Amino acid sequence: ESEQRRIIQLYQCLLRAGWISSNTNPEDFLSLFSRRDTNCKIHWIGKKTYLVYLFKLLTDRQYISTPKGVGRWMIVSSHFVDAHGRIFTHLNSQRIPLKAQQTIDQLAELLNAASR
Repeated sequence: ESEQRRIIQLYQCLLRAGWISSNTNPEDFLSLFSRRDTNCKIHWIGKKTYLVYLFKLLTDRQYISTPKGVGRWMIVSSHFVDAHGRIFTHLNSQRIPLKAQQTIDQLAELLNAASR
């Protein structure tokens, strides 16, 4: 299965869960994972801990890579904003969201190329 299809699946799941804004452009979401520079901002309307945990899993499991010298929290804070358009801060200090841990784990697995 193509990487692009897996990213679109993740996008659709996040929309259904109500964690990203319904007016999120699928092209913007795809461009986040394209390894190209993008200025898109995704409105994350789910809990901040969910976003942090999802990105932690995606990077720890190496399902996505970050440009050399760029930390994952730098990427998250430059491309995700809250429902009010504000940048997320204190991303490093978030705890694992136990209630949603299994769901987020399954979402992260969508980008696991080896699992298909």
